[in-house]
Amino acid sequence: MSLKLERVEIPDEGTYKCYASIKEGSSHEAHIKLKVDAPVLKVDIQQAENKTTCSSEGIYPEPQLTWSIDPPPNETLHNKTTVHQTEQKLYNISSSLNVKVTDVTYNCTVSTGRNKMAATLFKQTSLNGSSKETTMRCTSSKSPPTGLIWRFNHSQIIIEHSQGNVSNLIYIVIAIAIAVAVGILLVYCIMKKVCCSEDPGESGEPEELTDMNKNEDEQ
Repeated sequence: MSLKLERVEIPDEGTYKCYASIKEGSSHEAHIKLKVDAPVLKVDIQQAENKTTCSSEGIYPEPQLTWSIDPPPNETLHNKTTVHQTEQKLYNISSSLNVKVTDVTYNCTVSTGRNKMAATLFKQTSLNGSSKETTMRCTSSKSPPTGLIWRFNHSQIIIEHSQGNVSNLIYIVIAIAIAVAVGILLVYCIMKKVCCSEDPGESGEPEELTDMNKNEDEQ
């Protein structure tokens, strides 16, 4: 016998007790502790003027947020972290750093003890672009990113891709390629049938005309 819980929520966390009578004078009792987990799925980090902000939402249990800066600044880090619990008992966490130094790399990690995720804001770089085109690299990591966001002037989102969107895009490209290949194959088969139907013999003469020529030769 088993118990199946659907649409599990945070209030469902706790200890469940099962008591089963096997036969007269015999029974079985079990205690099962259920832990509900809402993992850290996304960490957002951005910078505006002298303030760098890191945030994450929809987490359980209560998360922790830590900062690291490379290279470490000479000044002491002063961060303000706030944690808010929603009506669904999920946690939203946000932290801000007031640092005047911009030529550094910021790393923010949000963890729950069960899982963690980090976001990195790389140091600012200058790029001279031509009037025709310019290529800007986001990261030098060898591992493919699970999410990608391009912003202009710290606020306007230009491009936003998640792992699911990238996978869907790959599937769409593959489907289009298969459809094109099938279309080319069908056109080739149709053209081949047309050519074969128009060429009944190597001589290129109609069958009736060939038969008439044979009769004249016999006479």
